[in-house]
Amino acid sequence: MANPVRLLILLSDDSTERMDLPLVPNSVEELIEQIKEAWQLTGDIRLQYKDVDFGTFVNLRSTSSIKDLTTIKR
Repeated sequence: MANPVRLLILLSDDSTERMDLPLVPNSVEELIEQIKEAWQLTGDIRLQYKDVDFGTFVNLRSTSSIKDLTTIKR
């Protein structure tokens, strides 16, 4: 069974939200849809995650990079 994940979602410079998911989505597109639905966002968005090795935001290309307590930037 997959473990739940807690994500910190940076929606803008002055808006940060917590998102609890029962499991990591199978695709970046699925995660984007969940984020858009949760905060009624429209249009195309790109996601980045805070890479623990480099300490900076990197474009999210696979949900395999997402672990519990990952920070995601819109």
